Amino acid sequence: MSLYDRFGNFFKIEVDKVGKTYDLGVEINDSVDRKTTIYLDGKYFSYSACEGASESELTQEVLERLLRKQFYLALRDKDYELKKGRKYCAYRLEDESRHAYKDVFRIFNGFVYRIVTMESDMFLCIDPRVVIESVCSIAYLVQKGLPFSVLNDFSVRYLRDKGYRIDGYLLETSTGEELAQEQKSEYFCRINRYRREEKEPEEEIVNAERVFPESRPELIQRLLRMLRIDFDVLRLTRSLSFLDSPTPSKDRLAQTMKIVKKLKENEIFPLEFGDFAFKIEMQPIIIKL
Repeated sequence: MSLYDRFGNFFKIEVDKVGKTYDLGVEINDSVDRKTTIYLDGKYFSYSACEGASESELTQEVLERLLRKQFYLALRDKDYELKKGRKYCAYRLEDESRHAYKDVFRIFNGFVYRIVTMESDMFLCIDPRVVIESVCSIAYLVQKGLPFSVLNDFSVRYLRDKGYRIDGYLLETSTGEELAQEQKSEYFCRINRYRREEKEPEEEIVNAERVFPESRPELIQRLLRMLRIDFDVLRLTRSLSFLDSPTPSKDRLAQTMKIVKKLKENEIFPLEFGDFAFKIEMQPIIIKL
């Protein structure tokens, strides 16, 4: 191989079988399985026939969108975790990096992905990614001895019913009594919401058990120092990202190949839905620089 040949991280997706697609119109009812549908140009399309649907032309865009959605659903069905708040990012719990402070944060060898089309061919683009998750609630940090005075001025996520996740900025942590809540002895957070509907209040008071620091290495490092824990999160992140490796490109390629191999071992590929079937080539395409 020439010195100027390099392996890329694009893996060709071969169309093994082509099925039919159906135009469901501008609205669908509850009897339609939404997992089979995509929404494009104001209309719904599906690979599954249903009452009132008409067969439609299979365009490249419809095919690509169906593939993207079914790949995502296959990851979810095969126990891949999909990173909340970050599109196209996945990891498996078995790929967790071991350390002694899992009550504060967890860290995984994951990946980000895209399905793209180039000259009518489709490719899966894979990029290894370190996924870090803060798991300590603000209430837990208070119980560990952190004073209210340091539990403010950083981004957080908090949970509503059914796990609905909202991002915000922590303005204040205090007791229910101080923040005029009925549960006076519990801990609460005053949060400025990043995204809200027009009529919703700008600030919200949330039980600190449901509020978690942003999953950012620098913030987690800061919290560990406050807890008097001598552990270098940033160094661990750099190590898992191959940033300190003497051969980072080689290591990233090896990790990329491992990820794609696991996609086959975990039966993501061959990917089949309806009368469609796709397989993936195990060698990445070569990029000539």
